[in-house]
Amino acid sequence: MRKPIALIAAMAVLATTFACDNKPVESEPVGNTKNTVEHEFRTDPDNMETKNLSEPEYLELTEEDFTQVDLFFDVTDAEPPIDIHCVDLSGLDFGQRISPCKKSDGYMDYAYNVGYTDPEWQKHYDDAVKKLAETPCSGMLDDIVYSDGKFFFLINFDDLCGRHDWSIYSYDVKTGSSKELITHSDTKMISTYHALIPWRGRLYYPVSCSDTSVSMRDKATICSLDFEGGNENEELEVEGDVYNMESTKNSLLIDLSDEIEIKSYHWEYDLVTKELSTRDISYSIDDNENTDNEVFCDGVPAKITGGIENGKYSPVTIETQYYTLITDIIDYSDIFLWKDKASIICKDVYNPSKMNTYDFKKRERLKMDVTFDYSGAIQTEDGLLAVSSLIPGSDGYSLESGACLEYFDPLLGTMFQIGTSENCLFEADNDTVYYLTINGKSSRFDEGNRVFVGYSSNKGLPDKLYWFDNKQLIIE
Repeated sequence: MRKPIALIAAMAVLATTFACDNKPVESEPVGNTKNTVEHEFRTDPDNMETKNLSEPEYLELTEEDFTQVDLFFDVTDAEPPIDIHCVDLSGLDFGQRISPCKKSDGYMDYAYNVGYTDPEWQKHYDDAVKKLAETPCSGMLDDIVYSDGKFFFLINFDDLCGRHDWSIYSYDVKTGSSKELITHSDTKMISTYHALIPWRGRLYYPVSCSDTSVSMRDKATICSLDFEGGNENEELEVEGDVYNMESTKNSLLIDLSDEIEIKSYHWEYDLVTKELSTRDISYSIDDNENTDNEVFCDGVPAKITGGIENGKYSPVTIETQYYTLITDIIDYSDIFLWKDKASIICKDVYNPSKMNTYDFKKRERLKMDVTFDYSGAIQTEDGLLAVSSLIPGSDGYSLESGACLEYFDPLLGTMFQIGTSENCLFEADNDTVYYLTINGKSSRFDEGNRVFVGYSSNKGLPDKLYWFDNKQLIIE
């Protein structure tokens, strides 16, 4: 399961840090800096009660309190008004290895054995497999997870069939150090499915093995490894081959297949009691069930009423510890709340979504079209961080598949593009948010022989790690 997974300063500090260093840097968390404020106290001569005049007034606002202003959505590659750190991980060296299946005299049996009717093309393929078997494989990323201040990489060194040679590495965000934790290298491993699941200081992963044939899935062992490495346990053994594994709060959900009986099995392994039981994978969601996540303002849940309720529409009302806002909006898809503003996004199926931002200081309702993927946005102290699935093409106009890390300022209507990559992984720990970009995915295409051969995880390798402190973040 890739939990979702669920992502700062004001404009007056536009010249804040935004640099890629060779190591993570220590910095004072933005938003947690304590400024000394002299509170002014006065005595009311009528009731002689001491009053703190620095306490903000609770606001009760309606649409009549705001002037509407139309903004144009803008995109820039200028440095964003956010204190964000970056470390370059492209130099992580996982080395090269020749997997045991390549060393075997029957290495061709481990290839995908594409049969060509044309003898010339069959020779192209055979030559490509032979060259691949003789060439060391640079490590490929198969899976990655984050837990307790560390990223864990499952690196595959088998580009012939993807099964027989892989290691788990850790990267410590605070120290910038990395190390290999454990290696599995054996021709008895027969599955190309790899996954890491962290739970209470240990990593859980499947190791499917066969004593009889490279094509038959006999059994799978679920192993666990402590975060420091060197202590691997065999948790349980199940019949068949694991093709998917996810986690809940205290259990592993394991999906297995049996090639002989052509069946699938679904199990649940309780990590606390160590009990294994069957599970029902069917589920349904009541159409009337409210599946919306809570909306927070400065870490405190807000009360949202209105919108679509029991098939009826009513105006959206927002109540926080700082204000009550009664709007004329009757349908919304997302709401983001701050102490000094509130943004309500209304999705339009046929047109760009609309964002309405209520600026409590200027008493303006800022309305604009938004085109970024706000559904996965992370709320910061002053704006939103998001990852777009499209990046600018080489011509500067077209869009290509990829990942673009972006920061959006709702008061300016401006999107700041921080960096692009082939893929991007989001993780969070307490009030720190991490974005790990991934680049350099390998290809199965042999240009010399003009054929596809071997295995590629098609995921690339760690490139840059961005992180920032965010007191707005709520971890469920």
